[in-house]
Amino acid sequence: MNWQRLIAVLVARNYEFLRDRSALGWNILLPVLIVFGFAFAFADEQLDRYKVGVINGKGESAAFLQTKYVRFIPVEDATSAISRVERHQLDMLLDMDKQHFWINDTSANGYVLEQLLLASDNHYQKQVVTGQQVRYVDWLIPGVLGMNMMFSALYGVGYVIVRYRKN
Repeated sequence: MNWQRLIAVLVARNYEFLRDRSALGWNILLPVLIVFGFAFAFADEQLDRYKVGVINGKGESAAFLQTKYVRFIPVEDATSAISRVERHQLDMLLDMDKQHFWINDTSANGYVLEQLLLASDNHYQKQVVTGQQVRYVDWLIPGVLGMNMMFSALYGVGYVIVRYRKN
């Protein structure tokens, strides 16, 4: 195998790809536009900035339950709610009867909610959970890139063959 021939073909194909504006647009520009379009379409404009899961919501801490911009979500199963706190889907989990609350130690929202709760009622005991946040973009971009690679693999080869026959 002659490496000089392989490199010459590789360089020539890359120059051809870079000169073809339609292929360049479909393979580079379109995925970026799709990501920005999805980011704009799924932007959350709610005023509720904090989400608190509440177990046994008939507790004594009514002052904290009246806090503005906090959405209080009734929760039935504590174990699934704790996993939601670990994944940053809930900012805090509050058990009104046992006077416990769970926050993720890497969550800024959890810290703010902890300070608000302890300012209104300092009888609650803190439970810390750990977990990493999975953002929307973190799973969107690999999917868009994978879709683009599949599209290029399936249709890119056929497009090149048809164009070569046409030319």
